[in-house]
Amino acid sequence: IFLIPLIGSLGALREQLILLKIFCGLVIFIIMIEVLLIILAFVFWERIVESIKNFTLDKIIVQYHDDLNYKFIIDTIQELLKCCGAVGYLDWARNDYYNCSSTNPSLFRCAVPNTCCLESVRTRVSHLNL
Repeated sequence: IFLIPLIGSLGALREQLILLKIFCGLVIFIIMIEVLLIILAFVFWERIVESIKNFTLDKIIVQYHDDLNYKFIIDTIQELLKCCGAVGYLDWARNDYYNCSSTNPSLFRCAVPNTCCLESVRTRVSHLNL
């Protein structure tokens, strides 16, 4: 990151044509790689989304209470996107704390985190005229 602007700056300050050509070549090369990555992202969009969902299910949701970083990430995403889980609320059944099996002693059994669908709960509460 530091080397490319340095080459461009030195080429301009010292009026070295070779350094300016190297700088231009590197910038064009980087732009071509970025365009290629954008094209690949469009071509493989479904696979990318599926990979993200699988990672979310396998890592973040399963380890929700075990890792505070994962908990913060998923809570933030669910609050911002007003969603619950990677695909739906049933994703939380994969978490040991939230699964609905009869052998689960957790207090969170058959539930979802508080950040799931939080907006709809707030809306319902705000409409109560107490």
